Amino acid sequence: MLPICATLCIFGFLPIMARNTFHVRFLELWGKKSLEIYLWHVIPILVIKYFFEKNEMTYYIITFTTIALLTLGSYLYCKK
Repeated sequence: MLPICATLCIFGFLPIMARNTFHVRFLELWGKKSLEIYLWHVIPILVIKYFFEKNEMTYYIITFTTIALLTLGSYLYCKK
């Protein structure tokens, strides 16, 4: 995998960075806030797991819904 990753970085990502054409405001702001998002993601997972541990299907439905809502919320927060 290392040769593939190195090839992608050398011929794909580095030219984009050299031309300075890779600016997506949402991704830049999300990257700046990523540590806070990462540090707090465990708490909702533990709460949902505690309440819906016995019913797997409900757990996954609520988890995916929560992920979608938090993603939308972070998008709207970063857009402002």
